[in-house]
Amino acid sequence: MAADAAELNEEQQKVYDRQIRVWGVEAQRNLTQSRVLFAGPVTGVAAEIAKNVTLAGVGAVRLGAPGVAADAPAANFLVDAAQRARGGGFSAAQACVETLAAMNPMVSVEAVDSAAVLSSVEEYTAVVATRLSVAEASALAAACRSAGTMLFVVDVRGGYGEAICDLGAKHTFSEPKKEMKDGEEVTEWNEATIEYPSLERAFSGPWKDLPRKISPCFGAMRAVGGAEAAAEIGPGGLPADACTAEAAAAAAAENELGETARPGEAAQATQQQAQQQQEEQEARGEGGWSRALPPQAVAMLEDTIPGLLERGLTKPSRDEAEMLASQTGLTLQQIQDWYYRCRALRGGN
Repeated sequence: MAADAAELNEEQQKVYDRQIRVWGVEAQRNLTQSRVLFAGPVTGVAAEIAKNVTLAGVGAVRLGAPGVAADAPAANFLVDAAQRARGGGFSAAQACVETLAAMNPMVSVEAVDSAAVLSSVEEYTAVVATRLSVAEASALAAACRSAGTMLFVVDVRGGYGEAICDLGAKHTFSEPKKEMKDGEEVTEWNEATIEYPSLERAFSGPWKDLPRKISPCFGAMRAVGGAEAAAEIGPGGLPADACTAEAAAAAAAENELGETARPGEAAQATQQQAQQQQEEQEARGEGGWSRALPPQAVAMLEDTIPGLLERGLTKPSRDEAEMLASQTGLTLQQIQDWYYRCRALRGGN
């Protein structure tokens, strides 16, 4: 190991021995040559990331956290009670520096001017950003792309969280293509490129333009940000319970309207769904379920649902529910409600 780890000194080889055995000497060398900048307040999730990269042995950690230690987020465990009690404008960034430097003296940890973050991203391997507004995050992302610096935007609001990785505008790779030539299977490698949208476009564009595999949490976090902007408070200013309620409403709206909704439409869509459900419940009370739905939809459900029940399913699969929704014009919730009603009438649990 000593020959392979020539660029690691004896102390580094000793301290990082266990992780070198996991990811190898080259990865550890790359870590020790990396510089990571933290932009924005050091929240709980940012503190966890800062702790992890410091213990892993990156070359340098720089903290551009604004504000004083006394006002640091409560979840920031890098700032202890004694540091919060210090007067004289003791900064939150400097408090974090003291704690991180004690965790791993081999890592260079310093505080930097938060106002100079945008102009210095080219000096870093990666930037971790938290609690920034859409405008601030978009500007930082543009600067990082221009400088070739990796960007990780991470945040938590109430019961929801996200991590957005911007590693560049595009990624080129080789993909295999198998063909039969002269009776034999031959594999050819073709160059392919994936292009990624900017952070600004991802934040402001319609949800229908985003890949379907993206979690509803993305829309939920945008809704919380919109609520904060509407209330004219900074990022993270909403109480945790308000964030969770706002985000849950947006996530529900995206599940139903993900192909058409924009982040600003989430609350309106959710309100419309609630009104529709109330009207359906009133109709059921007056004349049963069938009166609340179009006759053609009822006929199709009556033809399809019994077959699903015969298979012993507790509920229709997502694909089956989406197919029925597209054929009948009903929502997924209406499909499930009808299914549960039919199962109950048959004596199911």
